[in-house]
Amino acid sequence: MSLLTDLTTYIAANSTIVTAFGATITAGTNLFVTFEPDTPNSCITLYPYGGEPPDTTPKTRRVSNIQVRVRAASFQVSYNTCQAIINQLHFNGNVLTGADGMVYALQSQPIFLTRDTENRDICVCNFRILHFQY
Repeated sequence: MSLLTDLTTYIAANSTIVTAFGATITAGTNLFVTFEPDTPNSCITLYPYGGEPPDTTPKTRRVSNIQVRVRAASFQVSYNTCQAIINQLHFNGNVLTGADGMVYALQSQPIFLTRDTENRDICVCNFRILHFQY
């Protein structure tokens, strides 16, 4: 869970992401992990998903995959927030505390997922996180 804690802390504190989102970002209020409630209208949710098997050689590498989903009443806010998250997290090793690792965006721009039944736009971006143990 520390990986998700590191990511939520980084996203909530990053001024570029907060500016794109247009509001203060707070875990449990508009920033969630694995469960996205119906409210608020604008929120960011992190979903861990399967990765590749661990490397069992002496320099162990663990891989985690995270999808970040941004829901907003405006397509532009959803898209711009997702783009800011990609720009701030990609190739960033400073996000993770107490680990030697790196965060990589798996695409260079957000993917529009859908407009939900409440007419909120949802964009997503995906990341691979490599953890190295020596």
